Order: sequence, then structure tokens, then C-alpha cells
Amino acid sequence: RSTLFPYTTLFRSPYRGRVALQRGQWDQARAEFESAVSGADGEEQRRVRYELGIALADRLAFAEAVELFEAADAWTLGDGARSAYVAALWEAGRRDRAAEQIRVLEVEGPLPAWALRMGSLVAQARNDLAGETNYLERLRHLSPADRQVALFLATSYTRQHRLAEAIGIFIELVGLRDLPAPERMHAAHQLFLLGERDEALRQAFRSVRDEPESAELQRGFLALCLRSEQKDAALVPEEVAPETHVVLEPIGRGNPEAYTIYSEEPIDILRNEVLADDLKVAPLIGRKVGDTVVLRPGMPAETALKITEIQSAITHLFQDLLEHFNERHPTDLSIQKFTIGEEPTIDSLHPVIVELYMEIGRASCRERV
Repeated sequence: RSTLFPYTTLFRSPYRGRVALQRGQWDQARAEFESAVSGADGEEQRRVRYELGIALADRLAFAEAVELFEAADAWTLGDGARSAYVAALWEAGRRDRAAEQIRVLEVEGPLPAWALRMGSLVAQARNDLAGETNYLERLRHLSPADRQVALFLATSYTRQHRLAEAIGIFIELVGLRDLPAPERMHAAHQLFLLGERDEALRQAFRSVRDEPESAELQRGFLALCLRSEQKDAALVPEEVAPETHVVLEPIGRGNPEAYTIYSEEPIDILRNEVLADDLKVAPLIGRKVGDTVVLRPGMPAETALKITEIQSAITHLFQDLLEHFNERHPTDLSIQKFTIGEEPTIDSLHPVIVELYMEIGRASCRERV
């Protein structure tokens, strides 16, 4: 067996270290790697040191990781090792050294994607907007499908008042059907700042529709609505159409009805949400306040109703979230509802007082930093 499989201590230690890492046994893993380092020399020792450095970086021990990367001369181990080394320098707070390594690479030739990302971070930390944009433009050329890069670049354009270029990228992004909801919300807020208020509201609304349980997205949506004006076109529909909420009163006997009409999924039938091509609401499309319609014609439940209110679905969602945010997210104290004229009590003010104390503590921490 020893002839066919000459497992030396040097070989076993890194192997055992990897197994221990997979099992979450960090102390044993580190001891095995350190044993391998002490028993090795030359190229093998460098590679074991580098592997231990990667494990330390994964555990956020960046300063120790940097020491091992430098002892392993990681800069000579290939592009992946260079990337890990510079990232560890950055996270360890040695940002001047990280910037220096990027400059060294720039002399050698075109920067790889990871170096362009790091270069943009370095420029941003130095408030070098032109430098940040330059790195991001080159990075987008390398990775045109990377949406985060596009978002960062558009945001950088915004800070430089290159508004037409920023709007162009944001409009391109929100046109993607599979754009993640948080990124869509970010783009919506940027579009709002750039004066594209109607499109911003529509995209924030869609973001919440894509992830209807997210308190963070709901807060983002409410923030935009509170900064909007009733005259914004997205909030003032003239007739029943997709993305509207319509309220109807019966003519004679019957019960009031209300429908929220959407152009596409998702819908919640329990909340009377329907698609615009549903035959149930076909008689409503194009009608205005004061019009009379007959729903379910020819059926036992046929009813004549009068349209009494048409809201945009955005306004309807805004009102619904204001009314029910606290009950849906009881631990989120960022939004509080009070009834005007109602005397506040200690119980009702307690969440606000707690949030104020927390904010004072956060502000104090920021000042120390």
C-alpha cells in the first residue's frame, strides 16, 4: 500500500485540512494547513500558504490572509491569486497598497474585470468621479450583460450630472423583464432624481409587485410616492385601463364591487385582482367615472353598476401599504401610523421612542467612525 499510495504527512495535511473545512472544523483545518506549511518547502509550501490564506479570507480574517498571500508571493501564482490578494488588501484596510497593485497591473496591459472593479472602488473611495467612471466604462465594455456594473455606471454618471447618459442606462435596465426587484427599485429612485417621475413610479410599483412581501421594497415604494405629486400622470388615470383600480356602486339592490386591473401577472384573486383581458372586467375597459356598466350579462348574477372612482393601481397600493404596513411588518418600526385627533399613549409612542434611541446610537457610531 505504501508503495502504490505514498501518502506523506505533507500530502495528508492539506487534504485533511480541506476535509475539516468542509465539516466546519476550523481549528483542526488550520492546524492541518499549518502543519503542511512547516513540512513543505519551495513551490508546494507557497501553494499551501495560499490555500490557507484563502480559507482565512473566507472567514473575514483579511489581515492574516494578506500575510500568508505575501509569504506565498501570491502575485506570481496567476490572475486568481492576484485578485484574492488585492481584495484581501482592500478589506484589511490597506487600500493604498491595493491601489498600487492596480497601477502595476495597468502598466502590464489591459486590466482584467476584477481589477477594473477594484479600480472603481479605489477611485470612489478617493472621490475621484472621473476615475471611477473610466474604470466602470471599461468594465461595462468587457461585461455588457452585467447589470450591477450598468447600475454603478449610471449612478456614477448621475453624480457627474451626465444626465442623458444616466437616464439611457436606467431606461435600458428597467426594460429587462428579469431585472431583480431590488435593482429595479434602485433604478426607480435614480430615475426619480433625474426627473423621470412617472417612469420611476411605475418601476417602483413593479418592483413591489415582483416581491410583494418585501418590507424593504415597500418602504422604497412608499418613499417615492410620498415625494410625488397628485398631478403626476402615473397617478391620475382618466379611464379604466390596465394598472387601475375601479370602484363601482350598484344601481338598485346589490353590493359595491371593486377591481384592480393589471396587464400581466402576478395577480391575487382573493384581493379582486384581475388581468385586463379577463372577460369579467371587459365591460369596464375604457369607461369613466359616472358611466354605467352591466357586469356578468345574461347570468343570474347580472348587475348594473355605476363607476364611482378610478384610481391608478399605484395609488391604490400606496394607500393599502400605508394602512396595513404595521400589521404586516410588526417588527419594522420605520413607518408608524397614527390617527389624527387621537391622544397618543405610552404604548402607542413606545415604538417611536425605541426607534429614536436606536437612531441616536447609530448616529453616535457613525461619528466615532
